[in-house]
Amino acid sequence: MKVEGTKAVSLQLSGMVAGQYKVDVKSDGLSQTAVFTAKEEGTVNPPEPGKYPPYAAGTAYAAGDKVTGADGNTYECKPWPFTGWCANASYAPGETPFWTDAWDKI
Repeated sequence: MKVEGTKAVSLQLSGMVAGQYKVDVKSDGLSQTAVFTAKEEGTVNPPEPGKYPPYAAGTAYAAGDKVTGADGNTYECKPWPFTGWCANASYAPGETPFWTDAWDKI
């Protein structure tokens, strides 16, 4: 599909079981990821589109930066002296045993 500017995209999903899902959209020079949770009762709680980007290891996060973890929750990078750990994949928010050293769940 060729898009100039912005375009809303919707997906109709069927046969899903409860759990977390990730949708990756890629194009020339652009990549966007959305994480959502499908609940047993059939409701879906996606994050607000574009509100917080997904966590990306290696990114130079600053204190107070907010990201969406792989678990769909929102995390905030802690202030110095912990800020430097936010970029390290070993502290990926909501994924590793050490994420609380670098991130606050909000």
